[in-house]
Amino acid sequence: MKRNLLLIGAIALIAMMATTLHAQTSTYTISGTITWKGGGHNGDPVVGASVKIGPGNYSTTTDAGGHYSISGVGSGPHTIHVKATKPNGSVTKTIEVNQDKTVDIKVRYRHLSVRRRNGGVGVKTQ
Repeated sequence: MKRNLLLIGAIALIAMMATTLHAQTSTYTISGTITWKGGGHNGDPVVGASVKIGPGNYSTTTDAGGHYSISGVGSGPHTIHVKATKPNGSVTKTIEVNQDKTVDIKVRYRHLSVRRRNGGVGVKTQ
């Protein structure tokens, strides 16, 4: 009887250690679509946008449909930073990661216009 209790206790201890180890090494995939907001381009995909997730060194760029996917992200709070060029726009969003997650983000569309000022050229965002 004593031997059976020791065996059951050892099995329970191993199971708890395996669960803890799995929780510490779990990684997840964050994916989604980056689209424009406003400027007559509502919902259009943002092609070639930089998508970075920190902490850590996770980064990618969006494809022709505005999609991105980053694997290997650990659990906990993370910040997603999206930077689009032509036209200019960026967004930063904080998320809690504890499973695979879809995070769609809208980036405000900003027109760039060139105007002359006292013989010089200035750039203005609208």
